[in-house]
Amino acid sequence: MATWQISGEAGKTFGTNKVTFDAINALDPLLILNTLEPDRFTFRQLFATPAESETIDLTQVINVWRDGVKMFKGNVIDRKIDDSTEGVLVETVVEGPWWWLANTPLSGDVTDSFGQTQERILFGFPLQQSKTSLEALIDRAIELGCPITKGSISEGYVLPQLSFANRSCADAIADLCRWLPDATSWFDYTAGENPSLNITRRGDMAKLDLTAGQAPVVSSQLSPRLDLEVDQVRVMYAERDPETRKVKYVELSSGTAGTAQAGTANTITLASTASASDDAYTTLGITIDSGTGSGQTKTITDYVGSTKVATVDSDWGTQPDDTSVYTVGLGGGSTNKPSRQIVTVSGPEISEILPPDLFESEVVQTDALGTTNDVSVFYDNDPVLKDLGITSNLSVGTTVTFGGNTKYIPETDPAARYQKTGEAIPAGYNYYFIKGDYKDWYDYAGYNVLRCIAKATLYKRVNMSVTSYNAYDYIGDTKLQKLFWTADPADGGTYRHGHYQILNGAGELGYSNVVWLFYESQVDFLATDTNWSTETTLWREQLTDYGIPSGTIATDLAATQNWLPYEGNVILRENDIGGTQFMNRKLNIKNSISDYANMGAIVNSVTHDIDIKETTVTLGAPDRYSFANLVNRFRQSARDNVYEL
Repeated sequence: MATWQISGEAGKTFGTNKVTFDAINALDPLLILNTLEPDRFTFRQLFATPAESETIDLTQVINVWRDGVKMFKGNVIDRKIDDSTEGVLVETVVEGPWWWLANTPLSGDVTDSFGQTQERILFGFPLQQSKTSLEALIDRAIELGCPITKGSISEGYVLPQLSFANRSCADAIADLCRWLPDATSWFDYTAGENPSLNITRRGDMAKLDLTAGQAPVVSSQLSPRLDLEVDQVRVMYAERDPETRKVKYVELSSGTAGTAQAGTANTITLASTASASDDAYTTLGITIDSGTGSGQTKTITDYVGSTKVATVDSDWGTQPDDTSVYTVGLGGGSTNKPSRQIVTVSGPEISEILPPDLFESEVVQTDALGTTNDVSVFYDNDPVLKDLGITSNLSVGTTVTFGGNTKYIPETDPAARYQKTGEAIPAGYNYYFIKGDYKDWYDYAGYNVLRCIAKATLYKRVNMSVTSYNAYDYIGDTKLQKLFWTADPADGGTYRHGHYQILNGAGELGYSNVVWLFYESQVDFLATDTNWSTETTLWREQLTDYGIPSGTIATDLAATQNWLPYEGNVILRENDIGGTQFMNRKLNIKNSISDYANMGAIVNSVTHDIDIKETTVTLGAPDRYSFANLVNRFRQSARDNVYEL
């Protein structure tokens, strides 16, 4: 018979010495071990007076031992007093380390724009292996002071982007575990000061066979959940169509189809594109749709990912070969069980969480922006120069010919001929728009486009009489705007109209037969560092983007639930209570109906009633996520499906 003991904490009313339950008059000691819920130890004590009941402090540590091995460690969270009976009855409630996880807010360190590390309530994970995320989450809980260590975490699969805000450490761990419905979480108290948190998937659990009608089994009540054995999982997600920039929906399916590579009497070698994971298609139906063996349907009983070989439940009537076209995972199979459900993880309802996204575009084309002497920018943007047919570059001192005989000379200082709001255009902006307008979303969308100004002043010396000005409509063969006095020169007026100015030979205002004609060209243009030599559509960048899951997520999800879950409980009674570890085992019941013999049921909780030496093993999903809604277990939140850029 095992010896059970209890100890407390140094410096507290109840100290570190191990004593038996009888030594402290502990009644009805009950130890409950849970998945994704606090482990709990409770006991009652009867005292003559309230003063005598002050034997244990709130929040102090309590340890429970079995034959010198630690079975539990927690903190006192409640002492319930009942003084309605003769004396004072006190129930002490101790909860394990999950209590700390549930009461520790999860946070993450974020580096702000100033390079300072700040603590935030948001904790996120990229697209990565579930084991990596779980280990990082447990490490963070330890950093935040939770009294646990990191135990063994089973390999899982690549999870989509996930984030947690305003959640406790316990909530976050439970949310990650919901992606692994074939896993159980449990604490190992036997080694070290603090218990280790372990997460074990069904495939990594050792089998535990119990025999109905034989000790220690007293009774069992089990129910298969046929409605929860998943035949196929479909995952729909949103992504951006690269052509239209609009949202489109993509579906991933856990089923697979293809042309077989080979076959034997009871196997079929699937296409090379089939899953590389063992048992990815185990228990799914396979149908030969065409080719050799067409029309046959079987159930896959084993699948080896490295060889792509699937073993079926009975021999083929016609052995498949490399012409056999098959489909896996679309329901059916040759067993007597009803067709299992197809689970759509996220579907049309995803559209309800997509924010409105405005789409704009502009068709543009560019040409090379030459030196400041290049006439192209002026020619393309100044209709006067274009109409006059300017034919040469604007080099200083070089005659510029307008159509006909008129010749102009550029000014002597071409500096800053091309400018960006008064500044020199940055290096690398070697192209300008010959098609398309400026849009205020260019910068946000990642297009480097600058609004610029090009300036050039051209002049010509003309000899003519002053009195002839009012008659001139042209210079040489080029028709220009009519010139006239803007004020009487005797009154100091400026002889200027539009772009034309009259000076005397000494550069002074006044009457003269020597006239200087000026033309000032100033045009706006768009400079860019990208050469769009042909017509190109620029898109306004979207405000949001969408989380894209792993391409194998549907198959991975199906593999976690392609077994038949059982719910219920098994009651054991034995003198050596507590000697068996149930939390990381998959349970079979022999000597009962055949389905129970290899059911591999996972354990939700274990209750040890130490006084009466009775253990109740509860099978099924953890209370934190019930089997009531399988879809909700997998569905991502809006924050993770859609995120702002």
